[in-house]
Amino acid sequence: QPPSTFAIICATLPRFVPLILPFFIGAWIIGSDEHWKFVETLYYIIATVTTIGYGDFTPQSDAAKLFVIIAMPFAVFAFSQLLGKCAEASASATVIRKEAEIFENGLGESFLDLMDRHSTGNGDGKVTKLEYLQFMLLMMHKVDRDFLEKIDAQFERLDGNGNGELDSGDIMHRMQRTERASK
Repeated sequence: QPPSTFAIICATLPRFVPLILPFFIGAWIIGSDEHWKFVETLYYIIATVTTIGYGDFTPQSDAAKLFVIIAMPFAVFAFSQLLGKCAEASASATVIRKEAEIFENGLGESFLDLMDRHSTGNGDGKVTKLEYLQFMLLMMHKVDRDFLEKIDAQFERLDGNGNGELDSGDIMHRMQRTERASK
């Protein structure tokens, strides 16, 4: 059973506590010093680290302002990293679930037809090992079609004798072409 998005995000959060905690502690101290209520302090922290910054709550003392000037870039960086990791974890969980779904489901006739139509198949109702591999890589978003086409084009360039296989003759043919081109 692949982990849920929530589980992955929860596993990610503890890594960011050391980055965000000092700013939150400092903000609580500022809130206390500024005589802000709990909700106002929380509001200030969230508005600040998300860079919304409405400006309706601002530190008044020089020490608090200095703390915010120094801590703000680090807090914004840490918060953006946290959001990025959460988004990455969510995307990763989606991919893991999709892969598990693909591997758990048996191959039905409709899936075979889909592979034959959407891979590099020729529509003959049969799927070769290469067609299956390409289709699965595309379905799991491991590669895109353009990338597969580039690899195929490279193979065609390397296959000097055009027999569909790479061998020492192809290497010799390529070396000879390179030598002729350099003269």
